[in-house]
Amino acid sequence: MACLVVPMAFLVGCGEQSPGTIRIEKAEWVPGFLHNGWWAAVPDGASLETKQTVDAIDTSLELAPGHYDIYWSRGYEHASDPMLLASGVTVRSATETIVHADSGVMLDVADWVPQLKHNGWWGAVPGGGSVDDRVDWEKSDHALLLPGGNYDIYWVQSYEHAASPMRLFSGIQIEPHQMVALPVQSGIRLEAADWVPELEHNGWWGAVRAGADPADRTDWTDEDQELMLPPGTYDVYRVLGYKHAATPVRLASNVTVKDSLVPVDAKSGVRLVLPDGVEFGHNGWWGVTLPENPAQERVAWVEVADQPLLVPPGTYDLYWRQAYDVQVMPIKSSVTIKAGELVEVPFTPVDS
Repeated sequence: MACLVVPMAFLVGCGEQSPGTIRIEKAEWVPGFLHNGWWAAVPDGASLETKQTVDAIDTSLELAPGHYDIYWSRGYEHASDPMLLASGVTVRSATETIVHADSGVMLDVADWVPQLKHNGWWGAVPGGGSVDDRVDWEKSDHALLLPGGNYDIYWVQSYEHAASPMRLFSGIQIEPHQMVALPVQSGIRLEAADWVPELEHNGWWGAVRAGADPADRTDWTDEDQELMLPPGTYDVYRVLGYKHAATPVRLASNVTVKDSLVPVDAKSGVRLVLPDGVEFGHNGWWGVTLPENPAQERVAWVEVADQPLLVPPGTYDLYWRQAYDVQVMPIKSSVTIKAGELVEVPFTPVDS
């Protein structure tokens, strides 16, 4: 059968179909593209190398009829992990197909929550998946555009926390056309007395799940700021500096965090009162142990003679070593420290 001649601005050959278009229709809350951001269409199941790209959200793509996967890359930092926004989208001849970009998640963050720092981020991964497989992520308080699905939400405060991302929420279900707002209102504030020594190089304070090893800290900071934590029960630790990494001081146990900022006191401790002329030599120290424990099992210690020790309320034995080549000597046993109390102990070493 012969082909008909059609007087149209575009001429379609015999057996050919005119192209269709795909247009993205986004919700007002969806963040705009950053530098080198784009969205693209790829033939269903094909490699991203075959993508047809649009770098402006108000532009449509003209495509041959078929089935396409739609990818979204918020900016140049997302270029290596573009998000699959929709799959198997059908394009028909001379027809506009609309793909909705209107489902996602946002964080309702309390005013006291520390801001993300250098290379910090928050993002979403498929429920139960690895953080390496994050679907979308942000370095600011913008919402996340996500296709409908089930997600876990993670928070990384800064590049120093990259190895220990904190899971804020698990199993968050997002339906098409739905924006889910998640409250971030819970955490711990450390209320320290004026005499408490400042953290030294590589010092930190933080929280671990109750009963867990301090190495498995849920969140931590090396500054005088609050910790944002998901609801749960925590032990709170403090490490004065890098020399104390092996002897973190547990300041509080079984602290329940629900939907607010919980204060934890750091106001109890002990100070050694030295007579004039008594000084420490190289690697000298004084410290405390639990009653009748050997000096090697010190709970807290310091190399500065007149610097007080922050320890939780309890009863302790005090020891000192004047220098690295001098024997450890007991100072006083069974010193009781109450909450909010700084106990001063005169330096009166006794025979070991």
